[in-house]
Amino acid sequence: MYIYNIVFIYKIIIFSIYSRISPLYKMTFPKDFTELVYLLDKEYHFTDILIVNTNGIPKTGEFLDTILEEKNPIRIKYTSNEYNKFVENINNLDKKFDLICLDPYHNYKESISDFRLLYSLLNDNGILISHDCYPPSYKYIPIHKPNGKINDLWCGATYGAFIEFSYDNPKLFYGIIKNDYGIGIISKKKIKFVKKLIINDKQKQFLNLFKNNKDEEAYKYFIINVKDIINLI
Repeated sequence: MYIYNIVFIYKIIIFSIYSRISPLYKMTFPKDFTELVYLLDKEYHFTDILIVNTNGIPKTGEFLDTILEEKNPIRIKYTSNEYNKFVENINNLDKKFDLICLDPYHNYKESISDFRLLYSLLNDNGILISHDCYPPSYKYIPIHKPNGKINDLWCGATYGAFIEFSYDNPKLFYGIIKNDYGIGIISKKKIKFVKKLIINDKQKQFLNLFKNNKDEEAYKYFIINVKDIINLI
């Protein structure tokens, strides 16, 4: 019993020290995509970084360029009209990455393809994070507003593609941070925020609605059952 108590106290001391020096354990959760990247980099000191976003949404990339300037990340942009060229460019990289930052085109086809393609480029301890994985309301799902104008804050189908990828790959670690329209995390290793997915019928039901184009019904089901569908942070 005495030895057990000594070991227990030792673990508490080690955790206390680590929590003081680790950027990830100092915070509850990051306020936005850029802060998460910054804190992850401070914790894990990434060497090889890939940033992928579309030509229509430069802000995420610009912010990341600022905080990762000394890391010289590889940057690839694409448009939905030139997606095959983007896939070719990705396949020609012939390289694995510690961190991949994604702000995809928000159609289902491009989003699910991005997750599958970019996951294959992660190294053994790699982390992929994606923007727009938790639309705060249904109005952020359609590309067009009711008046026919383009929705500037369009999140589209990316959140559903993220859940489909996690459902198809349950051995990885996942989490969605609600802030900043949802920051999806896919990790090959256990880090703060993420955990392995527990497969259940609610994921199946959501994906059935989502993949049958019942967008509003799928979104409502997602919001009601989100904690059973994915690890929501």
